Amino acid sequence: MPKRGRRPLRRTGALLCFILLCLSGIAEAQSRSRQAAGEERRARSLIDQGRPEEAVPIYEALRVEFPDSSRVLVGLTVAHFQSGRFRDAIRVCRELLRTSPDSVPAHLFLGASHLQLGEAGQAVEPLARVIEMAPDERNARIMLAEALLLAGRPAEAQPQFEVASELLPDDPRPWYGLNRVYSLLSQTAEDQLAVRFPDSGYSHAVLGERHEAAGSYGSAVRRFVEALSDRALDPVARQVTLSALVKIYERSGHTDWGQAAEEMFQADRAPACAVGADVYACLYRDGRLEEILDSDPSASPPSHAFWKARALGQLAMRARERLAGLGDSPQLHEIEARLQGERGNHRQAAGLWERALALAPSNRVLKLGLANALFESNDFAQATPLLDGLVAEDPNAADYRYLRGACLLNLQQADRAVLDLSQAVQLRPGLDAARAELARAYLMTGSPERAIPHLRELLDSDSDGTHHYRIAQAYEQTGQKDLAGEALSTSRELMLAGRARQQALLRESSEVPPPGQAGREAGQ
Repeated sequence: MPKRGRRPLRRTGALLCFILLCLSGIAEAQSRSRQAAGEERRARSLIDQGRPEEAVPIYEALRVEFPDSSRVLVGLTVAHFQSGRFRDAIRVCRELLRTSPDSVPAHLFLGASHLQLGEAGQAVEPLARVIEMAPDERNARIMLAEALLLAGRPAEAQPQFEVASELLPDDPRPWYGLNRVYSLLSQTAEDQLAVRFPDSGYSHAVLGERHEAAGSYGSAVRRFVEALSDRALDPVARQVTLSALVKIYERSGHTDWGQAAEEMFQADRAPACAVGADVYACLYRDGRLEEILDSDPSASPPSHAFWKARALGQLAMRARERLAGLGDSPQLHEIEARLQGERGNHRQAAGLWERALALAPSNRVLKLGLANALFESNDFAQATPLLDGLVAEDPNAADYRYLRGACLLNLQQADRAVLDLSQAVQLRPGLDAARAELARAYLMTGSPERAIPHLRELLDSDSDGTHHYRIAQAYEQTGQKDLAGEALSTSRELMLAGRARQQALLRESSEVPPPGQAGREAGQ
């Protein structure tokens, strides 16, 4: 008969073995956990040292071992973002949001990555989500404002920049943004004035200011005289317009004509802000600019849009002054560069873009601004390497492809230009400038049959006969003589009409007429 007690000993031994195995597994797991924690610390340290690209493979390995760790995914996102791998950062953010839809870092880096890639429209939603969840997140606020501005939504960007300016009063970015926003909104108000009240003295006064800013003093004088001929122009606007007219006469050496204008259009003394006075003119004169912006524009008189535009212009100037007071910054140079570019001073603009880029070497907006200024200055050789870098960073950006293709074409490298320009047209079919350059490249490379479809797309918008002339060349080279003759005839007509218009505009813009003559011309 077997002895009692052996079976319990076997059970005890098996239990002990199981416990030892469990303890061994726990120890091994703890060891792996300690090792993983050490690897994570090393990856974070590499990011802190400015070596994020070395942190990426470490986080990738950790993700394989800990696929559900949101901390690892956030770290991997940061490493990709800091390495400039924005597409990879977007991919990881979306992966993280599938399991953690309320992750603030995921929304933040998703929006920031789209913004870095120039995809402002796609950056808005995730950045707005961050502000919902973390209203005091300052970087998200400024990025949301920038995304709205770049997406062509300045009215929505305005309050975001205003809040950002309170949260970051010594940061140049919100003041730069406010300058841009107020300037764009001012232009919009002026455009609305011209559309709603095209024959109003206020509209003519605005157009006169634009001509004056462009150096077209003859055109400015004619517009100012027409504005002053409108009896509905309020006394404050009349004083402003008459003063601008007299200054043009003084600058052009016709002080006597300025005196004649003062006698002819003597401005009434501006009334006190009481019954009968224009409320918007009074608000502007008293410096109550925000009240003009807060007023209801529906069914408003033309004076509302006029003074709203001027109020926004004043606010833009204040933001620019505040920005200048913060010292040297890329934003300050960018504002000056854009201003010089609008005036056609592209060489000066290029120098200012270079100064801005020296302060922010990785900023793609500044790189593109400099490339554009160099292109407009016909400095294609200098622009091309800059565009090489931009295309390498984002091969699917139509603007980069178009501009590099146009540079290569002007450097007589048509074969290389075709690749970029065809890609630009494919990425953005409505980019007519790229389509026109692509057609020219096909003509230069001996492929007229490939140029014809692109030129046909452009014929309706041909204002100077260039597109008709080129398609005539393409038809000639492909043996379509009749079509070539018709296109060439149309090209000549458009060219002659275009030259006549240019000569008339040149005379009108450069010849400053006396007030009496300008008045007669305005009445014709």
